[in-house]
Amino acid sequence: MSQVDFGETQNNAFSRAYQNPEEKGMVGLLIKWGVAKDAKVANIILLLLALAFFGVSIYLAVSFLIPPKAPVGQNGGIDDLLKGRVEQPK
Repeated sequence: MSQVDFGETQNNAFSRAYQNPEEKGMVGLLIKWGVAKDAKVANIILLLLALAFFGVSIYLAVSFLIPPKAPVGQNGGIDDLLKGRVEQPK
């Protein structure tokens, strides 16, 4: 059994492979387009963009879930709106 080589020293399946963050995904696209100079700046841009989209989605969700309240006045304010437009009978 001591003469059997299982090749454990050559097995790199469990080791972390180095991946250049500047070559893949949105980071690579921002660098390729010239928006960002390196991966750090591209990550910051993508983070700010994600936060902006998240804020807009929260604003839209709240605005659709909570309807605006109608103004309350005498007779609902309809008489005041129609005074200048409709001639009153004499």
